[in-house]
Amino acid sequence: MSTVCDQAQDLNGQEFHRLTALFGCPKFVKNASISEYCGDEQTESHMFADITKRRWPCHTAPATWASALFFLDFLGIKMLPDHHQSLLGNLLESLNKVNSIGTRFMQPLKDCEFLSSIKQRSSIPGGTCEFDLPEYNHWLRQPFARRQQDLQGWLNVIRPVCDTVIELLWLIRESVQPVEKTAINGMYQHKIQKRMKRRLLRITLPIDSQLYPEISASQHRFTVRFLEWSNIGHRAIQTEYDVQFQISTC
Repeated sequence: MSTVCDQAQDLNGQEFHRLTALFGCPKFVKNASISEYCGDEQTESHMFADITKRRWPCHTAPATWASALFFLDFLGIKMLPDHHQSLLGNLLESLNKVNSIGTRFMQPLKDCEFLSSIKQRSSIPGGTCEFDLPEYNHWLRQPFARRQQDLQGWLNVIRPVCDTVIELLWLIRESVQPVEKTAINGMYQHKIQKRMKRRLLRITLPIDSQLYPEISASQHRFTVRFLEWSNIGHRAIQTEYDVQFQISTC
């Protein structure tokens, strides 16, 4: 089993060759320099998926693509041996799509006069009424299938970006293992070390828990309070009991 986690550890390029033989390699990755591909000492820690160990750099498009390749292979071998190739293929396909659409991918939506008229009038009270936007109101009366088709056409313009963001968020979330913690009397405080740059905080409770977390944070610490909710007529209150939960600071 390979012990190579990311492209910086792949000194002889054997793992990269093995993986790209399975999934291919886009031109923008082939043409990347070493620093664009692996990062260097000047690459800040928050540009890595694993901030603590500086693994899986995401400071450039080639680095993000390669990190996704190595991370999902690493994760799949360790945790999901039956599915890691499909996970790799899905993420790499999304990254390839978003890299190929260019910087003007939103232009079709900007050039759409129908959407522009709605955007201009929607900020005005009553601006979307039938008198001001008769075309919009006529569209609302069209059959559901027709409106759904139009909406799908608009969404397809930004779909590559949405899919890639979802995949990259998954990559960041899965780069850290959750840790068991206890909130004493329903409150947990965590001091953030100066050298640690966190981007995402996840709280996990049992599925049958009647509590929900309220999170407040600053540059130096964050606080999690677990609240009990009864109904919409009463304000939620902090529980008086100790709460077992899992936390991931990505």
